[in-house]
Amino acid sequence: MLQCFNRLSQDESDPEMIYEQWISLEEENDIIASIKQWKRVNLKDYQQRTQLLFPTLRYNMLVINYFLNHFVFPQEAKQFPHKLVASAWDLSSSLREKIITGFSGTNDTQLLLPVHIRQCDLPELQKTDAIVLSNLLQSENDRYQYLSI
Repeated sequence: MLQCFNRLSQDESDPEMIYEQWISLEEENDIIASIKQWKRVNLKDYQQRTQLLFPTLRYNMLVINYFLNHFVFPQEAKQFPHKLVASAWDLSSSLREKIITGFSGTNDTQLLLPVHIRQCDLPELQKTDAIVLSNLLQSENDRYQYLSI
């Protein structure tokens, strides 16, 4: 959250407006006077940050979206101007001159390959499906927990 506030104070042209939007989503009774307005927020005040500001805004969807849009997505989710889609049929078209090599991780989709394509399983990878299945069937995978939102 500190990253969001640092960016808000240093890089945004109108931090007051953004902060006002964030605060507007909170219950009026839950907001302490010292953090109601952007001009009262002191990021150097450790007590204010850790005991008032961050606990109040930690589940705020606008703050979460701000973090995702400015810190996570630009680094982790590259976007392309055009959507590229290809199937095994496209990759093996007779119009292609070069050999195409692909790897799907398992050999269970070989029946979906185009008729003129044959699958060549490498000897050193023949145990892969059994290893994956063995890992999935281990006792620690018998249970799951869900997180409430």
